[in-house]
Amino acid sequence: MGRVAGWCVMALVAAACVGGGVSDVTDPTAATSSTTSSSTSTTVATTTTTTAPTSTTVAETTTTTVATTTTTTAPTTTTTTAPTTTTTVVRSTTTTALPVVCAPLSPVPASAMEVTTVPVNVDGDNLADLMTVYRVEETWGLRIDVGVGGGVVEAILDVFALDPVAAIGGFDIEGDGSDELFVKVGSGAYATLIQLFDFKDCTITPITLDTIDDANDGVTAIFGVGASIGTVSALTCDGTQLWTLDANLSDDGTFYEVMEVPYTLSGSVLTQGFGDGAIVSADESLGPLFSCGDLTLP
Repeated sequence: MGRVAGWCVMALVAAACVGGGVSDVTDPTAATSSTTSSSTSTTVATTTTTTAPTSTTVAETTTTTVATTTTTTAPTTTTTTAPTTTTTVVRSTTTTALPVVCAPLSPVPASAMEVTTVPVNVDGDNLADLMTVYRVEETWGLRIDVGVGGGVVEAILDVFALDPVAAIGGFDIEGDGSDELFVKVGSGAYATLIQLFDFKDCTITPITLDTIDDANDGVTAIFGVGASIGTVSALTCDGTQLWTLDANLSDDGTFYEVMEVPYTLSGSVLTQGFGDGAIVSADESLGPLFSCGDLTLP
């Protein structure tokens, strides 16, 4: 009986053992036995718990990585090239001459009349010099007092005693740093006469002319400045040359025939250059009669 129970356990899936019941099986050979033994077999139904394996299905996650192409456009850089500026620094070189020392000079005579005195710079040292024109009786004198003392005097000016003479001033005609001297030496009804002088080495020298036609070579440089009905005469300075202007009005009074002539100074000689002629309407201005720096006619 125990074998049957064991088989049932082993063959639990068979139909005979389903439900775990008790079966009595009679051995056919037992009929010859006088004593029949009754045996009770208790079969304990064994409950077998079969745990079905847990199947965990992990869904396969497919991660698709899409390569993203990011195109970054670099900012456009505009390079502006600034124009090259070349700065040329021009340094002005001013040469100052050494002061001129001349022989001592006595004061202007107490009897002097019609005295005019103006500042000048005759030696280029930028120290104040003085030019004085005066008359003693019938003689006109031109005097220079240099800034560091001493001086020189031109005893006689070649003018008449009754002519109105006066100091005008100094202007550097040729641009060498030293003034030439302008002196009023006479006047007429419509014009003022201006004579030019040079100062070098404590000596006053009348400036003379060197003309193109040689007709007036060596003549003292005296220029008339003024205007009348029908004529104009002017004198101007531009820092390197002296210019004269002469204009004559046409017969019908509608225009001027104008001639401008340059003069270049070298030492104490004014050399005449070639003139430039023009026709100018009578309604137009011919410019100032006298223009040399800040000089004015007395």
